[in-house]
Amino acid sequence: MAVEYQLRGDVALVTLDRPDVYNSVDQTMADELRAALARSGEEARALVVTGAGRAFCAGADLADLAADYEAGSPNLAGVIRERFNPVIRALVEVPVPTVAAVNGVAAGAGIGLAMACDQRLGSEHASFISAFINVALIPDSGSTWFLTHSIGVSRAMEMAMTGRRVEAEEAV
Repeated sequence: MAVEYQLRGDVALVTLDRPDVYNSVDQTMADELRAALARSGEEARALVVTGAGRAFCAGADLADLAADYEAGSPNLAGVIRERFNPVIRALVEVPVPTVAAVNGVAAGAGIGLAMACDQRLGSEHASFISAFINVALIPDSGSTWFLTHSIGVSRAMEMAMTGRRVEAEEAV
């Protein structure tokens, strides 16, 4: 399982559970995450999303995407449309309050995942990187909308255009 679901009283705890790859999202994780989000909306009064190990979510599983590329099907638009957008939409539409418990790095689509929650709580090890520039992509997974509405256009542009890591203390 790539996603662990626990119901603790009235709170659903959804843990991204691929710590060996910093909880990067492949198709299996995306499918399991959507199912967990739907379940939490039916069973819980609140939802907490976190990551196993040292990371919250490192975004897309680039090794998974590279395998698609080598197989001759580098349909990145399709991956965004069919994998990431449905996850972000499902998270935004969960009918209970949502909290991202950011325990480590949130990079790329991981920022979108954290920002799609109603609230974000970060440990002293939390950091945020809009890593898209480092792989020659534009921000996806709602990052452009969520970041500009949360931290302002100038700071969001800086993060997107430089790929600079924002540590927990600065993020506060």
